[in-house]
Parts: sequence; C-alpha cells; structure tokens
Amino acid sequence: MATYISTSGFELDVFPNNGEKFTLEELQKLVNGYIERIAMPNGQAMYINEECKLNDLPWNSRATTILKLHGLIPNDYIVGDVVILSNEEED
Repeated sequence: MATYISTSGFELDVFPNNGEKFTLEELQKLVNGYIERIAMPNGQAMYINEECKLNDLPWNSRATTILKLHGLIPNDYIVGDVVILSNEEED
C-alpha cells in the first residue's frame, strides 16, 4: 500500500493495479507528469513530478515535512502531488 499526498494535505492509500508493483504509467498519473524518485532512509521512496517547479505547481507542505524529518532536502521544498511507496512496490 502506498500513500498519495495532494498539495492540500489530503492523504489517500493507493494500490497498484496488478496488486503488487506500480508501473511507470501509474506513478506518472498519480503525480501528473514525469516522475522523479527520492530515496528515503526508511526503505521507502517518494515520487514527485520532476517538472513540478518549472510548472509552478503548489507547495506540498506535508511532503516537504516528511522529507525534512528524514534529514533530506534541508534547503529545499516539494511542490505538486506525491506518492510514497515501499521499495517492494516499485517496478
């Protein structure tokens, strides 16, 4: 089970269509564009829209806080919708 986090802070459990691993297309649909992977030290990864800042997407405070709590992106921030999943759910 993965977690989708919208820019409004809304969180939703999401599941891969095949019940096991997310496809590239599924991840792109969730973040509304090309994906960028951010590895997290807890064995998960956050997928974001790689063009999010170029497209002037809204700030995602929840996703930013999560990465900062893991010691990542100390001087940066996340914009756009994201999805967090375990390494086992990646294709």
